[in-house]
Amino acid sequence: MSNSHPAIVGHAIQLLFHGGKRVAAITTAVLCVAIYYVAYWMRFEGQISVTQMRLFFSTVAFIVALKLCVFWLFRVFANWGKYLTFHDLVILGKAVTFSSLIMAVTDYLITPDAGIPRSVFLMDWCGTLVTIGGLRSLARFVEEFGNQTMALKLGKPALIVGANDSGESLLRMIRRNSSPQYRPVG
Repeated sequence: MSNSHPAIVGHAIQLLFHGGKRVAAITTAVLCVAIYYVAYWMRFEGQISVTQMRLFFSTVAFIVALKLCVFWLFRVFANWGKYLTFHDLVILGKAVTFSSLIMAVTDYLITPDAGIPRSVFLMDWCGTLVTIGGLRSLARFVEEFGNQTMALKLGKPALIVGANDSGESLLRMIRRNSSPQYRPVG
């Protein structure tokens, strides 16, 4: 792998996570279409009938719009970047669950006889949670992993004594430093 690959990936991730809510919403919309299609594809084991494809195409815009509205309502796009917390992932879980429930209830009320298979809702819920949650975690992972890689090359070995909150805070501070001088060894 050449040295330009990490730079290109870094710029793409910066655009995604620091480019604002619009880029995050567009990325989420594209991923929601893909996740919904994969859920259909898995449900029908790759053999989606013409009838089911019509149902997919007639519902995909509503599904994506609904998810984006619910994500906006739950403020999923408010903290999209390297400062992701567990609380943000819990909010994402609530938003995905709420949007899936609305999808299922709406489908049942509009087309009770020939609606979307329930397994599609379940796979879509799981896929959305894992994919969007993973994407949101990516910026933090890249930053922390990149700093650790630099520390392995440049940092002086450092031993942190004390397994309390102060020691953990110091370790996090060292790992998040953009130009690490120390490499924690224990």
